[in-house]
Amino acid sequence: MYAKTYGVCVSGIDGYVVTVEVDISPGLPSFDIVGLPATSVKEAKERVRSAIKNGGFEFPMKRIVVNLAPAHIRKDGSSLDLAIAMGILAAQESGKHKKKESIHWNHHIFIGELSLDGSLQPVMGMLSMVMGVTNQELGNDNSCLSIAEDIIVPIGNHEEAISGASIPVYGLSTLAAVVEVLEHPEKKENLCAQIAIVPSKYSAEILDLQDVKGQVMAKRALEISAAGGHHLLMTGPPGSGKTMLAKRLPFLLPPLSREEQLEVSRIYSVMGLLKSGRLMEQRPFRSPHHTSTLVAMAGGGQPPKPGEITLAHKGVLFLDEAPEFRRPVIEVLRQPLEERQVHIARIGMATTYPSDCIVVMAMNPCPCGWFGTEEDHRCTCTATQVQRYQRVLSGPILDRMDLVVPVERPTLTEIYAPKDKVSTAQVRSRVIRARSMQTERYKGTNIGVNSHLSHSDIEIYVKLSEQAKELLDSAFTTLHLSLRSYDRIVKVARTIADLAESEEILTDHVAEALSYRQVQEGL
Repeated sequence: MYAKTYGVCVSGIDGYVVTVEVDISPGLPSFDIVGLPATSVKEAKERVRSAIKNGGFEFPMKRIVVNLAPAHIRKDGSSLDLAIAMGILAAQESGKHKKKESIHWNHHIFIGELSLDGSLQPVMGMLSMVMGVTNQELGNDNSCLSIAEDIIVPIGNHEEAISGASIPVYGLSTLAAVVEVLEHPEKKENLCAQIAIVPSKYSAEILDLQDVKGQVMAKRALEISAAGGHHLLMTGPPGSGKTMLAKRLPFLLPPLSREEQLEVSRIYSVMGLLKSGRLMEQRPFRSPHHTSTLVAMAGGGQPPKPGEITLAHKGVLFLDEAPEFRRPVIEVLRQPLEERQVHIARIGMATTYPSDCIVVMAMNPCPCGWFGTEEDHRCTCTATQVQRYQRVLSGPILDRMDLVVPVERPTLTEIYAPKDKVSTAQVRSRVIRARSMQTERYKGTNIGVNSHLSHSDIEIYVKLSEQAKELLDSAFTTLHLSLRSYDRIVKVARTIADLAESEEILTDHVAEALSYRQVQEGL
């Protein structure tokens, strides 16, 4: 007795179809799963056995072999439970009817974890799984379809699954209900295969820039960072408002598009962080603690999982008290800051995670926080301590920070002054307008925002006035800039020009961009 069904597993953040082949033959009772299963998949034997019995079906007391193809890829997780159970039931069905296999059962994709009582439990990574099914061929055998007719998932994953599926998705609660629907297809009409996505009534509290007293230069830097996707470093004494400013950056960014929502949501789905099965509606803001490990930051483990730099994809990664992080944890950001990807290689597998985010760092000038400030807070650190503290951020990391801004403590005059007239909504509208100009300029390319420009792209898309070019050339010689620094100044100037709705970069735009670099050179 032989049957074939289809399930789905996750590799990295991508779902892929797994062919589940079941062979039941006479012999001593045994249940073996082959095809490079992880421990969680091997444990499916006991879950499937009990679920079939408690679901009202007969479990065959024969020799059962389950093969998971492709056999060279390691399968992990509990999402194959339902596909294995349906394969065993299909094999018994084919034996009763003397057929090679139960053909009508391999037109479906089965995803779900089984409880011992036969109920279906939600699984992590459902969004990635259903997106992986789309347009993927399920086999070369003429007896099976090349594309599934529908996907059957636990009712708890239904809303999440339909968000990324291009074929009908049915949410069911028990193994018995799945068999009932497959044996009586007409009952599908009573099921809601696709339901409308209702926007969430919950909306995150918008943190307004008007609540930040003073800090004109820092607010301007936030606007430039949001408009061009530039990385930002803020330096200043404790209590000056660095964290307050950083938390407001996500609200200056344009809303997530539908494609971006799916892209971000599947990352959170794999990690089990997708709330209520709904797509991400707000841009991510990740603020890991300074005790975070290298794996927690970049991703990894066994099996590899996304790290903070990936969880911040299309949003903001904020490193508060950056020098307190271990130096290797900071250095691991070098490649993601340039390539907007993280490559994780382990024995037997390699995966790539997206990491296109804005990195914001905040630091004090020294361990006590008062180096170089006013007399009423005298620094108690030695010169060696200050030097060691600042050197945690290496030259290559500082070179990748497009904007470096001093954040001073607000004065009493600024504290008692009326609220700033410029609100988050007003700045966001300017950011959206600047990004629209960039979208039009880079149409037909893989460039999203100005920070994505390469050196060759700058020569094509950036227009400098003669006076601006002379100022930039002079700064290159005087400040002894690297080529990377030169390019980043040009890209920041391009963003400043976009905010001013100018196609040509003028002297004022370059001068403002240089002002942030001059601060960095003084670190």
